[in-house]
Amino acid sequence: MFLFIKSFYLLLISNYFLMHPIHVSVTNLEFQSENNTISLSFKVFTDDFQLLVNQLYDVQVDLSENGNYELHKEKIDFYFQEHFKIIFKGKELKFTNEGIKRNDEAVWFFYNIVTKKEVKTFVIKNSLMLDLYPDQKNLLILKKGKLEKGYQFNIKNKEYTINADEY
Repeated sequence: MFLFIKSFYLLLISNYFLMHPIHVSVTNLEFQSENNTISLSFKVFTDDFQLLVNQLYDVQVDLSENGNYELHKEKIDFYFQEHFKIIFKGKELKFTNEGIKRNDEAVWFFYNIVTKKEVKTFVIKNSLMLDLYPDQKNLLILKKGKLEKGYQFNIKNKEYTINADEY
């Protein structure tokens, strides 16, 4: 009997970790200085993001190829604008939706920011998915020209001040 209980417990724990062992997002931020544009792309696990939108906004978002993304695009854009902020000279930069790309387990959301001036020193606040998972890690890959640098955001570290002249 003890062996059965122990086996059942191990099976239960292993299924929990097999479902989704890590909670991570990836954000690519690329400066295009020739036209003062910043390209943003967010990669999140589809099932996690659908659950998050359901819990925050009480809507069922289906991000599959034939899903209802267009119906909830405004809420999704609002979420990214609220949980990923680029602050330049005290003002939040607003970004516009450029579409999505789906793959097996994740979805990419693409955005653009057009600025009047070249953005040099700025603050990034990233709290993506932290409402859902306290162990969430948000990776940021910043690219300017041929140089790249990575940053990690989490529940304890949600903000970085970045000087793009260092690239």
